[in-house]
Amino acid sequence: MYQPYIRGKQFELIGIRELTPNVLTPNKTKVSPIIEPVKDSSTLKTTLKTLVDSDINFTIIANPQVGTFTDTDAIFNAIKSSVGQSKNYQVGIIFHNRSNHIQEIEVLQKYADIVPALTIVHNAAFDNIADILALYQEHFSIKYNVINLSATSKRYHRNFEVSTRVELDDYFKAQTKNSDYLQVDEVVFQKNIFTIRKMDLQVFPIIFL
Repeated sequence: MYQPYIRGKQFELIGIRELTPNVLTPNKTKVSPIIEPVKDSSTLKTTLKTLVDSDINFTIIANPQVGTFTDTDAIFNAIKSSVGQSKNYQVGIIFHNRSNHIQEIEVLQKYADIVPALTIVHNAAFDNIADILALYQEHFSIKYNVINLSATSKRYHRNFEVSTRVELDDYFKAQTKNSDYLQVDEVVFQKNIFTIRKMDLQVFPIIFL
């Protein structure tokens, strides 16, 4: 499974919609976008609805750490107005150094009817991570643990069930022009996938876009 991590800006969201018919839909068992919304917009809602209508699994972050979209109620209202009866998605929670887990769980419980499962994005390492996850699992199932290697370590993945492990890193070497990426050797990405298999990660790398 490839899970591109998308900053929910207008053009990125439009890009997802445009890729849906010919790229995402034929590969719906292989791709599951993670969207961290940066602002409330009609584009966000229509993009979520497009994914739902095409039965493409995705994660929508409920506590974004980038941008101005910090109204949790508005985020859940956007989810509710977009997903209909679908349960083929996850609500994402970012763990960071200032996380108030009791408060996060209370918010999730408030909207439990539209939280089919969780994706946890680990942007910080916690010594008591097993205890923290147990608090969430009293109320919700955790489908993915997304491990940000720049904020944790490759050993941190050992704290999580094999079937939930996802590696988060940026494997793209920035190029000056988009056309320059055509010259990038696919071997670079094949080596990364080999490393992930050795680490018992079940999902291919996530790329920041």
